[in-house]
Parts: sequence; C-alpha cells; structure tokens
Amino acid sequence: MLLKRPVIILTLLFVILLFSACNKPSASTPTQTPGEYIQSPSAAAVETIAPTLPPQAATRVILWSPLGSNFMVKADLESALLSLVSDESLELITVENLTPADLTPTVKAVLALAPAEGLSTLAASAPTIQFLGVGIDGLVPTSNLSIIIPSENSLEQKAFMAGYLSVLITDDYRAGVLVQSGSVTGQTLSGSFFVGARYLCGLCNARFAPVEYYPKIAEVADPQSQTEWQYAVDLLRNQGVQTIFIQPELNTKPLMDYLNSVGVNIILLDSTPNIGPNTTNVALIKNDYQSALSELWPSLLENMGGKEIITGLALEPENDWISEGRLRLFYAVLDDLETGFIKPSPFNY
Repeated sequence: MLLKRPVIILTLLFVILLFSACNKPSASTPTQTPGEYIQSPSAAAVETIAPTLPPQAATRVILWSPLGSNFMVKADLESALLSLVSDESLELITVENLTPADLTPTVKAVLALAPAEGLSTLAASAPTIQFLGVGIDGLVPTSNLSIIIPSENSLEQKAFMAGYLSVLITDDYRAGVLVQSGSVTGQTLSGSFFVGARYLCGLCNARFAPVEYYPKIAEVADPQSQTEWQYAVDLLRNQGVQTIFIQPELNTKPLMDYLNSVGVNIILLDSTPNIGPNTTNVALIKNDYQSALSELWPSLLENMGGKEIITGLALEPENDWISEGRLRLFYAVLDDLETGFIKPSPFNY
C-alpha cells in the first residue's frame, strides 16, 4: 500500500500537466483599459480610399457669331475650325448668344466675331478658357484673350488690289468702279482703285475701239433707287466697261441680278450676301481670317493667350474663272503691298 500511493500521486500530476498543455491559448489577448481603443489587426491592414472623379476634359470650342456678324467671316472661320478641331478630337459649337453660364469646364476656347460685346468681361470671368476676338474693335490682349484685327489701311489695300485685279483680268483694261456719291468711303475706294489699276497699266488706254482711257467711274446717290444704279451701270457699259468693282454699301440683290444679266465681271469686298446661285464671274477680296486663325491655333491649345495678329488679304474667285497665272501675279503684288513697298492711296506720299 505504501508503494502505490506515490504512484497514484505521480499519475495525477502527469494528467494535470497534460490537460494544461492542451488548453494553452494560441495568442495573448490584449487587455483594454477604460477609454482606450484597441484596433484589430485586420482593421489596421485595410486602407480606405475615398472615390475621386477625374476632372472634366475641355473638349468643346465655341464659335460665337452674334446677330449682325459678317456671314462670310463666319463661314470662313467655321470651315477652318472644322478641320482644326477634327485634328484634336474637339467639338465645334456655333451660337448666337453667349453667357457666363455657358463657360463650363468642358469649354476649351471661345472665338467671338464682331459685333460681340463684353468679351473682355467674359474672358476675365473664365481664366482657364482661351478667348479670341475676331474683327472686334477696342479689345486689349490679356493672358487668356487674343485678337485678330484688319490692318489700319485695310480698305485702301482692298480697293488697290481690286483696281489691279480689274485691269489684270479684262481685255484692253476696260474696268470701272461703282461708288456712292458724297461718301468718304466712296472717295477712298475710288482713289485707291485708280492707283491699283494704273500700277499695272499706266495710262490704261485701250488699243481698239472704243478707244478710251480706263478705269471709268460712276456714282450712285441712293443705293435703293433702281433708276439711279441702272443708269450708272448702263453708263459704264456704254463706255465699254467689262469688269465693275462695287462699293459694299451699294451691294443690293436687284443690282447684283442686273449686273449678272448684262454679263459683266464683278469684284466685291468682304461679303457676297446678294449673289445668286447662277452668278459666275465674281471675285471677292477679303481679310484672310483663316490664315490668321491657323497661326494662332497652337497657342490657343497650349493656353498661351495675349496674342495679336493683323490679317492679310485673300482673293476668293467664284467658280475658278481667274487663271492660275493671273492669280500668281495678284499675290506677288499683294505681298509687296502688305510689306509696305507699295502705297495704296493717292494721298500717301
């Protein structure tokens, strides 16, 4: 009996040690004191990222053509812009009215035509958008506002080139000009027209009957009076005139229809609002806004404003009736005129 008791005690100790080993916790549990926050390991390993939206891409170009703007300038700029925005995957939108509410983050640039008003204010209110004023008086370039304007003597240059072109394309120099009597514009146009014609042909005397000195001039007091303008056109025609340059203020649809019916060549400035679809021999001398826009376009895309460009001139012959050789001569003289080698006015000494 005395030998069995130690064995029993050892056996009980062994069993207690065995059970204590089986019930040992795998990891210590942290103790939380009152007011202390204990973060679980799984929560610490997860980082919460707040969702963010990408900024809206500026993908729109607005052409602001208000009521009363020159439709030919609008057509020229639209044609150039459609090609330019297509190359950059942009969208062109043409509007008549523009407000600050329209200047959303999706707008890349705004091109405004005369007589748009308040462009400087709009540009100041939207510094991330590039603005371009075309033919608008009184604008001053800023960090996000550029301008395209005609030259100071643009009217004289156009009339000079109209005179040069009229005798260049007409047999025996038989050209004439139709202006409004008593108007400063009429005097300016007729004076520079004569300078341009005589730059090419000197005395411009015809070699065959009727032997006359050209160019000829006729005046109209009231552009709406058919009696007056028809008499003036007939007077030029009776003197052998085959090409007529028209002052813009006289450009009415009845006059254009009549000129077309008698079969004369027509030279106009800047716009052709009254030319019918059957009119053929028409040449348009205009400001070259397309080339100016193409020159400025990279700066607009790169948000580099503050530019000022003075437009040159361009010739747009309807139906390609002017030969390539004459066009080359026209642009050669135009280059000399725009660089200042030729004075377009009889009053420039």
